[in-house]
Amino acid sequence: MTKHPTGVRRRKPLHDERTKDKIRLSQVENRLNDHGFGKIELSQTQVTALRAIYDKLRPSLQAIEQHNIEEAPAEADLIGSIKRMLDSDPGLRSQLKALLLGTPTALEQPIPVDKAA
Repeated sequence: MTKHPTGVRRRKPLHDERTKDKIRLSQVENRLNDHGFGKIELSQTQVTALRAIYDKLRPSLQAIEQHNIEEAPAEADLIGSIKRMLDSDPGLRSQLKALLLGTPTALEQPIPVDKAA
């Protein structure tokens, strides 16, 4: 590859492999979509080849594992957090109490009634 003088724009952008794979995947998806919607005709061999490329570029959902298991906080930590929340907002304490007892909660500000209606 020859070096270009400063200020000369390259005709082809330089993409890393991940970007190239995204472009390929997009092209494969577009071809399969066009075939599925009847815009283009593909032979069974072409569909099979595109499917193989698609499966290579995009892992199936079964192959993706997610390991975001967080340990539950200790009961004492939860109780402490709840106590701090209730102490910081007195209205929250009364709302929670009413919710637990099944009684209606009082609104801090009354809802304005439109007399024209």
